[in-house]
Amino acid sequence: MSKIDEFKAELKAVLVKYNATISACVGEGSDTHGIYDEHMIIYLSDNKGNSIEGEECRIDDWYVDGYNVEEEE
Repeated sequence: MSKIDEFKAELKAVLVKYNATISACVGEGSDTHGIYDEHMIIYLSDNKGNSIEGEECRIDDWYVDGYNVEEEE
């Protein structure tokens, strides 16, 4: 199991356990004209803060919960 697969499994378990959601937000007066393909990416980094290539989790929405964290089969 890769580090990202392990991370996604643990993240999903914590979100489900606490019925938690992580959301991306904008200010009340924000202009959303032209926004499309909303998504969030969680990157895993090494001990020096450098992103590890291929170790990322894309969520195709503006929030993360226990149901949209995709685990590898």
